[in-house]
Amino acid sequence: MPVYGFIQGDSMGLVVLVRPDETAHDLADRMVEAAAVRVSPRPGGRVLFAEKVLDPRVTLRSAGVGPLDRVDLVWV
Repeated sequence: MPVYGFIQGDSMGLVVLVRPDETAHDLADRMVEAAAVRVSPRPGGRVLFAEKVLDPRVTLRSAGVGPLDRVDLVWV
């Protein structure tokens, strides 16, 4: 499913394809990989959805992330 992703410090948004059974950690990795040309990877990234920090182990389905939802990756 496609989700809109925004990484702190990036000048552009992303459309990232993920599966609902993937974790927030998987999503963060995919976002960093997609934006690696513009943003240097750093440790400590956290995925935000609906103004909440997601546990890295939670699946996107159980977090309520659906197609075309916005997720943000912020550095802690």
